[in-house]
Amino acid sequence: MTSATLTTTQDRLNALVEIGILLSSERDQQRLVSHILMSGKRLSNCDAATLYLVTERKTLRFAVRSRDDKLPAQELPLYDANGQPNERYVSTYAALRKHTVNIEDVYSETRFDLAGTRSFDAATGYRTVSMVTIPMVRRNGDVVGVLQFMNAMDPGDGRIVPFANGIVDLLEAMASQAAEPLEFSSTTVTQPPPLPSITSPCARAATGIVRLTSLSSITSFFNASSVSCVVW
Repeated sequence: MTSATLTTTQDRLNALVEIGILLSSERDQQRLVSHILMSGKRLSNCDAATLYLVTERKTLRFAVRSRDDKLPAQELPLYDANGQPNERYVSTYAALRKHTVNIEDVYSETRFDLAGTRSFDAATGYRTVSMVTIPMVRRNGDVVGVLQFMNAMDPGDGRIVPFANGIVDLLEAMASQAAEPLEFSSTTVTQPPPLPSITSPCARAATGIVRLTSLSSITSFFNASSVSCVVW
């Protein structure tokens, strides 16, 4: 894939095909996590990204970032001392609920503790605005990691914008594909009591495209099943 900005539906479909081929052929785990992160960053045209992995200690650890700053050493516990789900952080919530969280403005967000993000901004001079957090869930239901993308950029003028629903659908499809070859040695993340279904038909349709093998098949799939979902 080139470094050019993906500006059209066709560009993004081409990129998703290439990502699927790359993920299926990569055997080195460190390169694999880097490929996953940077592919998602390019697919979403965002400024920064982080990938967390689930550990055998039932925590999320920082595995890789797109920026050059040092990875935090601390891990985020998925459960508190009493064994209750720790939904305080957006990344742990996404992993426990197996649910994508799309935040338009980090500094207006009140549902989650984002002090770590704000402290990072204060220390580095960076400014996080939009953020989308996506669990990496295998087909058998195991959560192996979490992807987090920050500051989506308008392809025309580079302004920071929210992550569009169509982009989030493609990122969810990529995360589902990427979860399969990713190795992990953690215990399974147990989901809290089930909520009503929150997976949109569009997201389910988008997940299907990573199992198709040709661009013509993907184009046909979108035209036949989910053309209304692909809105940029």
